[in-house]
Amino acid sequence: MYNYPMSINIAQQINTQSLQSKEQIIGQLKLYINNQGFEIAEEDINKPWGAYFKLSRNNTDKFIQNYFNLDEKTKQETKGLNLDPKFLLVAPQKKLSWQYHFNRSEIWTVLAGPVQVITSDDDMEKNEKIMQTGEDIQIQTGERHRLVGLDNWGIVAEIWVHTNKNKPSDESDIIRVSDDFGRG
Repeated sequence: MYNYPMSINIAQQINTQSLQSKEQIIGQLKLYINNQGFEIAEEDINKPWGAYFKLSRNNTDKFIQNYFNLDEKTKQETKGLNLDPKFLLVAPQKKLSWQYHFNRSEIWTVLAGPVQVITSDDDMEKNEKIMQTGEDIQIQTGERHRLVGLDNWGIVAEIWVHTNKNKPSDESDIIRVSDDFGRG
């Protein structure tokens, strides 16, 4: 279990129990984001698996300080690259698509768990891990991955690491191998 640098425990401030409606949990998460002094640059609350809140890039340093304990190697690898901070909200028993990206890697910290993370270097879902609050994972460019909600709402802090300066990643940089919701 990892203690966040600013001792922020989102699960103590947001009721992530499965009984919460999507509207209730989104309202609590948005209030939390605003109370932390973050600016939401983009949001999608209509995802079939939950929602995301992408923050303004000027929030990146504070976001990393609050939710990530990056080792020196990762700090050096990401130095000079564009980074985008984001909150993911995954509903109980829902899955994001089995996907990968061409122009970004990702770093995740579980803020409210447990959640399941599945990764692989090919199209077969191989490495399944239950991640608890405070645990983190790095997803490499091209690595297949999926976030899965378990019994309660899951909240993940995510950093997009844009690996191609000439073509920054965006929401269209999702190659879906499979998807429970029929998205291509």
